[in-house]
Amino acid sequence: MDSWTRSQDLLSEDDAEFMAEMLVERAHDAGLEIAQKNAADLDGRALGFDYAVTEQCQVYDECAAYTDAYGDAVVEIEYTDEAFDAACAARGGTIAVQRRDLDVSVPGTAGYESRFCD
Repeated sequence: MDSWTRSQDLLSEDDAEFMAEMLVERAHDAGLEIAQKNAADLDGRALGFDYAVTEQCQVYDECAAYTDAYGDAVVEIEYTDEAFDAACAARGGTIAVQRRDLDVSVPGTAGYESRFCD
């Protein structure tokens, strides 16, 4: 959702919102839910998203933007033990918080890590 921030002015925030609304409409027309990913400063609920998936919101101090909008309908992914432990302490009893390896490896490969708060 935040492509406009790295597009060297080829895309605008309005473009991102327009695309998001189209994706939401298509997903809902197909009977599917759809998640906001990134762009914590956009109001994904107003755009029609059903839940959020966030990476490193603990690190970037933006978790409240997602939980304020979506309540417990948030999946948080953290890539360091420190951020994961802090996220579990802060929100682990309310939302799904997952610790993943940065390469997002598959099970059985070197470096694979996937766990949720206790």
